[in-house]
Amino acid sequence: MNHHLPRNGSGHTLYPTIVGFIRLWGVRLGLGYLLAVFTGVGTMGVWLAMSLSNLFSGLAMIPWILKGNWTRGTYLEAIV
Repeated sequence: MNHHLPRNGSGHTLYPTIVGFIRLWGVRLGLGYLLAVFTGVGTMGVWLAMSLSNLFSGLAMIPWILKGNWTRGTYLEAIV
């Protein structure tokens, strides 16, 4: 077992990238615009959307972490 592996990242980036994309472009930007403009709460809506986007990403990552596939090796690890 390579003791440096945990701090170098798992190499599994597809799911976190998708969650991050949805979080930033869908929840943070989209919801922030809707809350700020259409509800009339202004900048408070933007800050609320930012908080909710962080909550969304955290909740979306829990099943992925619990599944444990990220602990297995990657194709690149097998080559090196």
